[in-house]
Parts: sequence; C-alpha cells; structure tokens
Amino acid sequence: MEMYAREVIVDEFRRAVDNLFQSQCRDDGYDSSSLSPDQIRGQEVLSAEKTFSAAVTLEGDDIKSRLSLVSRLSTLRKLNPGFVADPSDWVGEISNLLMGSLKNKLSEYEVETQLGIPESQDGPDLLLTRAGGMAQFAHWVNFTHGDLIVVLYFKMDWNTKWIFNPNKPAAMEGDVVLF
Repeated sequence: MEMYAREVIVDEFRRAVDNLFQSQCRDDGYDSSSLSPDQIRGQEVLSAEKTFSAAVTLEGDDIKSRLSLVSRLSTLRKLNPGFVADPSDWVGEISNLLMGSLKNKLSEYEVETQLGIPESQDGPDLLLTRAGGMAQFAHWVNFTHGDLIVVLYFKMDWNTKWIFNPNKPAAMEGDVVLF
C-alpha cells in the first residue's frame, strides 16, 4: 500500500505518543490533542513550575526530523515513581523512546534512518527552538496528574510516497531486538 510520507510520519508519531503515554497512565486518565504553534506558546506547562525539555533527531534520505518534548518536574516524577536523580535525563529518555518508536515503524516502509543522541536541559528552550524550514505537528498530552507537550518538526518533499512492506515487520514495542 502506497502512502504519502507526511501522512505516515504524522500517523505514526500520533500512535507512538498515544501508545507510550496510555500505557503509563493506566486508570489515571489520559487525553491528547493536536496543537498549533500559537497554542504551544500559550500552554501553561511552559510557564509553570520547574520544567525540563529534550530534543532528538531522526534523519534519512527522504526525511529530516526533530522531536522536542517539555514537561513539569512534578509530571515527570509521577510518570516514573522510581524517578532518577536527574530529571533532564528522564525527559531525554522519553524523547528517545518516542523517536525510536517512529524509527522502528518507518522500517516497515523500508525507510532507512539514523537516530540522534537526545539533548536535554532545564527549562522549555529545546521545545521553543524551531528548526528552520520544517513543518510541525504538536501534541499536548494531559494526564490526571499533569501534562507535557511533544512536537515533531520534519522536512521532506511533500510529494514523497512510501510503500508499506508487510514482509519487513517492525520490532514489537519494548522488544530488546529492535532491528
């Protein structure tokens, strides 16, 4: 089945966000919605208590992308009760999980990509630093105990199409043997 690459990217990004955070919430309540760039800047998470942000890249022949994530310290602690001493490390791991999931699914379309090393820091700066000339798809994830914002920036030829190859399955989520 042939699909526009941009549709694959947005659909698989949304799926990765929902899969990761729905499993974290269980019965705690979960909601997510798309955001425009203006809505991102207006979200309370960016101006509230201590925040942490992370970014990671994914690049290949047909795509250049960057995932950015920001959340409050209190939300990060509730997402991981065995919270590590360094919250910027944890938010970096979350961004890496999301982008790794996207990389994994793109392999089903025989799209070869290289996953970058996550950067993380105190504050929302990595979310607000927009990569020039890239399209953007943002998701606001709202839990009973907090929220976070995940933004996927990507640059590609809008007419690129990818073909799904059912004979090249992606690894199961959480599988140690990824590729």
